[in-house]
Amino acid sequence: MAAGDLFYASGPKVLTRLPKGAARRTLRMDAGATVPEWGGGNGPADAVLEDQKPSGTSGGSSAPGNGAWAIHTLNTKVYDPYSLMALVSNVFTPANDGRVEWQVVAHAIPIQVRLFDVTAGAEVAIGIGGHGNSSPDSGCIAVGGGGVVGGHAYRLEYRTGATRADGLGVAFGFGSIEVYARLKYWGDA
Repeated sequence: MAAGDLFYASGPKVLTRLPKGAARRTLRMDAGATVPEWGGGNGPADAVLEDQKPSGTSGGSSAPGNGAWAIHTLNTKVYDPYSLMALVSNVFTPANDGRVEWQVVAHAIPIQVRLFDVTAGAEVAIGIGGHGNSSPDSGCIAVGGGGVVGGHAYRLEYRTGATRADGLGVAFGFGSIEVYARLKYWGDA
């Protein structure tokens, strides 16, 4: 027995010891819902990346607009207290296996976003697309998620059915940063 250990009933009048968990781990039930275990992937994200622009700057053009995949900007590490995520030139590399979820805005265009594994040269997951109308103008958010492998490089890619100068988001210009995409990462330790 050690400080921080937990005990649970594994049978009639039988106590089983579960050693204390590590940082960033939460207590959960195993896949069979039979015994408790320490794990990740639940609770707040371990890292958050965003596409940020200065106040008054739009999210950018939705070119090429012909259904071809293009790289979406991810340029700011907002949260990463354990240094689990590298971010260079719109490409992120997680330190550990895990899961990501994304949200990407669009304006007055249809948009679809996918997670692309640069290391493997393959699509990992494709998200739920959105459709912003052009008359009258409206916005939308494309969302999705997928598993990632530690040490592999990834990027978000988008495709649209139309080209607009502000297709990747309209600026508000309220004096604070503009955010047009957010990616959250939960790592397995």
